[in-house]
Amino acid sequence: MKRFFLFVFAIVSMSLISCSGDGDGAKFKMVLETESEVALDMYGKDVNIGYKIIGAEGSVADVKFSDPSWVRVMEHSSGQLKLRVSDNLTGGSRMVAVTLSYGGSSASVIINQLGEAYVPIITSKSGDKIELERAGSKVRIEYQLENINDKDYIYVKTSADWIYSIDTNVDGYVELGVATNNSKALRSTTVTVGYGVASFDVELSQRGDGDVRFVASVMEGEYYGDARSPGAGNYWFSLSDRGFDAESKAYPSATYYRIDAYGEVYSGDDMMVPIPNGVYTFDKDNTYAKGTFTAEYSGFWVTNKNGKREGAIATFESGTLVVEDGKIILDVVVDGEAHHVEYVGNTSIYDAQDTVTVYSTLDGDYEADLSNHSLIYECYGDYYEFGYTNWMIVIMPNDGSGDCFQFDFITGYTTPEEGFCGEYVSSDYLAQNSFIPGWTDGTNLLCSWFFTADQKELAPFRGGNMSIKDNGDGTVTVDIDVKDDLRNRITATWTGTPIENQ
Repeated sequence: MKRFFLFVFAIVSMSLISCSGDGDGAKFKMVLETESEVALDMYGKDVNIGYKIIGAEGSVADVKFSDPSWVRVMEHSSGQLKLRVSDNLTGGSRMVAVTLSYGGSSASVIINQLGEAYVPIITSKSGDKIELERAGSKVRIEYQLENINDKDYIYVKTSADWIYSIDTNVDGYVELGVATNNSKALRSTTVTVGYGVASFDVELSQRGDGDVRFVASVMEGEYYGDARSPGAGNYWFSLSDRGFDAESKAYPSATYYRIDAYGEVYSGDDMMVPIPNGVYTFDKDNTYAKGTFTAEYSGFWVTNKNGKREGAIATFESGTLVVEDGKIILDVVVDGEAHHVEYVGNTSIYDAQDTVTVYSTLDGDYEADLSNHSLIYECYGDYYEFGYTNWMIVIMPNDGSGDCFQFDFITGYTTPEEGFCGEYVSSDYLAQNSFIPGWTDGTNLLCSWFFTADQKELAPFRGGNMSIKDNGDGTVTVDIDVKDDLRNRITATWTGTPIENQ
């Protein structure tokens, strides 16, 4: 910080700037512990003065001002004086002498105040270009600031919606939260860092392809026991940079890796269950064996600026998971690209065994017969306030007996007129082109289920795919390949003319 000094245009008495009664025989001596001259610009601020009284330690000095109209005492205790200096709106410079005295000994501090503001100077210590890898991260831009005041503040400007957070709270740098670039293309933006009338620009550029090295700051999940995978405990968790909100919704511009792992059955009774240490291998066949994580429920996605996931979760193609006390390393391949994810922190997840209820009555895979059925549909608009149209379809037997399906799904369309044809995947989180897994309120079967008309057999959907194809002649074909909560595979095909629910 540059120091500014003013010329004193009036002759100040020597008694104001020197100690009196401080000869060798003086009983007390006033000593300043801060500078005897303070230079300010036009903006008012607090001035702290430190002193001590030799021979009367713990005592409080008397305070006098040569001009008390624009400076006043805010706090005063032994050895510490805090003054409030008001804004200088006179248009010219001014000076006040602050005299501290005790028992005949005194010392003075001169406060000089300009009638104009210092021109701030801010410069980048991080250069004018910063290149980033495609993985989401926190980026610091360091700066040097001169001529601060109590009115101006550090600000950051950028038009990029992939910069999801800006932190200016720490002196010397600003920190930006940058989302993972899943666009496959290089992107860039200009970031302006400023203070008052002063500023500088930094160009940020981020790769959109290639390997990903991601540092996760949040790990959260649930332990489901072995109700759905006898003999192997199910450890379901995610690694991300932002986590989920109180309603379990994803944050905007966030990166998520979901892992559906299987290990030893937990025998303790703690609320938080540690993920067992060890090496877990990718299980493309979804055997749910100990020491594996599944292809079926594991995957990767990035949310957009509205917190929405566009399309399906990207499945892993291969990989390993290593869990140690306080550390998780995930190495996987997604769309032919290597992803290396590291997390350091607590590796325990919430015990949710008591929330697991198996509803499926099926004792194996099942192929449904939809040869004498009708499809009834109804549009609910943007029912879930997700931004895309929600539909419900029910495929039911014409003679009142046989297999039934219902799907509660969200399209990639924003208006009902665009219809409901498309390809849909099971999703635990609201997403475009997805259907919502089945659950019950104790009376009704809600969202997506298989059941027989007499409800002697039923199964909620927990995974898989469903597609609706427009055949161009007024008919559609529905292909179903889903899994229930016991991992049974349920398949079916239906072709016909849809009927709107009346």
